Amino acid sequence: MSFLHLTKNRNEYYIQQDQCEEEVVETIGEPTMEEYMTKTREDYRSGIVRPKNDEKARFELKGQFLKELHDNTLIGLKNEDSNEHIEKVLEIVALFHIPKVTQYRIMLRVFPMSLTGAANIWQRIEPTGLIITWETLKMKFLSKYCPPTLTAKKMEEINNFQQEPDETLKQAWERFKELLLRCPQHYLIDMQEVILFYKGLDVPTRQILNSKGAIPSMKAADAKKAI
Repeated sequence: MSFLHLTKNRNEYYIQQDQCEEEVVETIGEPTMEEYMTKTREDYRSGIVRPKNDEKARFELKGQFLKELHDNTLIGLKNEDSNEHIEKVLEIVALFHIPKVTQYRIMLRVFPMSLTGAANIWQRIEPTGLIITWETLKMKFLSKYCPPTLTAKKMEEINNFQQEPDETLKQAWERFKELLLRCPQHYLIDMQEVILFYKGLDVPTRQILNSKGAIPSMKAADAKKAI
């Protein structure tokens, strides 16, 4: 005569029969086929944990705020500037003062709304509950869309800066500053910036610049004023 024993192991029930190696397994909470087939994107939680609303510091996003976000989205293309995107969203948030709510808390809520396409998919497939602060979100976002290889390429452009033919001193200086702006991780001090820019100028432009005073003999701040 055989006996059936019902035992529980973790989240599974096993029905075991004496002297029988076959097991019938039923997983608790396992969705039915119908539930699997009717899943939507709402069933997939984002890796970003939105801060809970405090009754004393509630805020609602609407009107011009949402329009500004909609007009400044990032898809995740190679030619998009992730650092510039963060700055734009920060500027939008700064325009709308919300009492008793920090900028970082707002950013954690609104920044995901500025991501579309591949970038939106990226933030949705991050492990659930992994990102709980704005600093973590910013770090992971830049790691994804501004990796070290891209930073190295931008640094190479700065280090190898050369004045273009028919480019004026002013135009060259503006272009060089734009390269610095697009690479906030350059960590160059003012003197290094001046040296790299001066080194990249053609001889006639250097002569014009030095006519106002020898740049190599100036301190960084004075050299930038002369430029």
